[in-house]
Amino acid sequence: MSFIFSRQGGLLPALCALGYLLIPSALQAADNCTTPNWIFQPSNNLYNSADEIALLDGGNVVIYGNERDANNNILFRQCEVKQRDKVIKIPVFMVDWADYNPATDSSNPNNPNAQPINGYQPRTPEEVSQFLNHSNTSVAKYFRDISGGRIQLEFVVFGWLRSSDEGAVLKNRQQYITLNETDNRYYCDQGQVFRDALTDAYLKHGFLPENFDVNANNRGHNELLVNGAVLLYEGGPGLCSGTNLSMVNGLGSFPPGVIAEQAALFPFALNSLAREDDAQTSVLAALSANLRVYNNIPETDVAANGMYSWTHELGHWLLGFADYYYDKFNMGYYALSAQPADTSLATHPSAVEKWLFAKWLTPTTAQQNGTYNLTSHDIADGTDYMADKVYLHKHLLNGDDSHFLLIENRWFDKAGNTASAWAKTSDRDSEQLQSGLQITEVNLALDTLANDPQLKRHTKASQAVNALTEAWQQGDSFYQCFSNNYCIRLDNIGAANEQVSYRLSAGVDSDLDGMPDDYEIQQGLDPQSAADAALDKDEDGLTNLEEYQLGTLPSNADTDADSMPDGWEVKYNLNPLTNTDAATDSDNDGLTALQEFSAGTKPNNADTDADGMPDGWEVQYNLNPLASTDASTDNDNDGLTALQEFSTGTKPDNTDSDADGMPDGWEVQYNLNPLNASDASSDSDSDGSTALQEYKNNTNPLVSNNAKDETKSKESSGGSFSVWLLLLLGITYLQHRQFIR
Repeated sequence: MSFIFSRQGGLLPALCALGYLLIPSALQAADNCTTPNWIFQPSNNLYNSADEIALLDGGNVVIYGNERDANNNILFRQCEVKQRDKVIKIPVFMVDWADYNPATDSSNPNNPNAQPINGYQPRTPEEVSQFLNHSNTSVAKYFRDISGGRIQLEFVVFGWLRSSDEGAVLKNRQQYITLNETDNRYYCDQGQVFRDALTDAYLKHGFLPENFDVNANNRGHNELLVNGAVLLYEGGPGLCSGTNLSMVNGLGSFPPGVIAEQAALFPFALNSLAREDDAQTSVLAALSANLRVYNNIPETDVAANGMYSWTHELGHWLLGFADYYYDKFNMGYYALSAQPADTSLATHPSAVEKWLFAKWLTPTTAQQNGTYNLTSHDIADGTDYMADKVYLHKHLLNGDDSHFLLIENRWFDKAGNTASAWAKTSDRDSEQLQSGLQITEVNLALDTLANDPQLKRHTKASQAVNALTEAWQQGDSFYQCFSNNYCIRLDNIGAANEQVSYRLSAGVDSDLDGMPDDYEIQQGLDPQSAADAALDKDEDGLTNLEEYQLGTLPSNADTDADSMPDGWEVKYNLNPLTNTDAATDSDNDGLTALQEFSAGTKPNNADTDADGMPDGWEVQYNLNPLASTDASTDNDNDGLTALQEFSTGTKPDNTDSDADGMPDGWEVQYNLNPLNASDASSDSDSDGSTALQEYKNNTNPLVSNNAKDETKSKESSGGSFSVWLLLLLGITYLQHRQFIR
């Protein structure tokens, strides 16, 4: 992504493509490109956002809105040189400030959370060159592999460029940082940093622009054209220390003559970097050279876990595409230029990018109804695209050359692809980066600044349950009708061994009911009457239109022959096109989907009647999973209701679940285990009677029988004492009476 300054001074995102420099074209006006040919398309608006592109496809035109003329007309460059067998040299300037040490200083004075880099050791130019050019996962190897050999890179490292060197134009870091009192934020003049670093590289480190004009064309101005450059800042990301962006925003501070407002769209003259107040840089005034754009990357990204920054940012101007993560394009964050959350993994360009922008692939027309196959465009490392393989399909919508679908086999492998190192994904991305079909709609008739996008990716957000799975996979069905009375459906998708197959059916819809004429005729419907769209010919719960959209048969209530009607499957988010889901149990209630249908229960609700007992358990024990009243019944008369039986794990149709001679309810009443027969011989109250004996004697297994006998003995003894006491009192009374006499 890049930024430019608007005429009002605002910071705006812009395309950061270098397509006209580096994109190989299928049709070339001239191999040496000494006489560029241009197509002029008037436009009253500048590019002012990264979600505005112009597409013009017709074979000859290979660039989309990357150039403007003096009148702000969009220029489409027709003339490109073939980059195969050419080495694109990219200068890398390693910038170091004497007043900045990443090991002790935070990288961004405006960010209070910025932390020093513990144990920081600056990399040597040799280490940087090894990472970029020579390792098994080098940046140069990445571009060579994903382009099928069409891009050969060599990074030439100039470093370190130090502000402490004698006579250095590069200043200390602090001199490039200013505090904006309006918003109280610190800003770094990165354009000035680039000017000074490039000047030092030219004056003191042997940088010669003519060594980096890979196209060797003069564009009619007798000027060299440097393809691009990278500023590698010491330390990590932060203010003045790398932002992972293709940067041109600093050019706004350059003197008149540099096109600041459109710096991302035009190369700028290196001689315009010279300033009258800087005698050291006057040597630049003699340079007849242009520079397209440069990338701004932190030194800490020279590591295995920094591969994404390089492959993505350099990909903008080497491949010629922009980011498409904007709502206007509906492309999704994992669409073109798919970025895994694991940034140690590289960008994996889509086949759409590889054809529409880079022209590496040639799409094969898939126009007739039928079954098609696609080979993954994630080719093996070190190999080229094969002429006998089909990597991308192009389907014209009702024969319209300017309105078509691009269909590709988007392949990712979270376990690590055995053929390529660049299509890996990680476990945490597995729900987003899925292998399958990617479907992109291109409508060149739309103006680039219109609300509707020229480029749109169709996702499953509106047509499937799991919209996170961006690719269209086995069992999915893509359906869409377009404004030109044309409908298309892709279904019967299958994927195996990095190959994807699908069935295409499309056609004109005369009665505008959403179903193509050929389809209606085939299914015995009326292509001249829209009324049949709302009918249900096979009475499966789906209208004829819904059947077409889903890919089911309007004359067959059970398309996949799994004994579950299509409408019932759709209602409960099952797949009416595959019979494998008949054996699934998505709600984990013990019933398969087919059993749920037979029982009348819901396959997405474990307890259809909400009585606290799962459907499968009720069916197992001949209860009614559609009526909650049976929760309070006691069919086996063991003292437990059906719900209590479920809660305790006992059987509602067996009085004695553990067959220990004691009913389940009695065991639960006295805290015994109705699921363990061993407690029948237990003696919890230590009265010499087992639990089973207590049950048979109708005694309490929690109260000792011995304790009861002792109590009776005491009661009996107490009664005898009372009798003797009364007898004694009687004798005493008689004696007293005799004494008185």
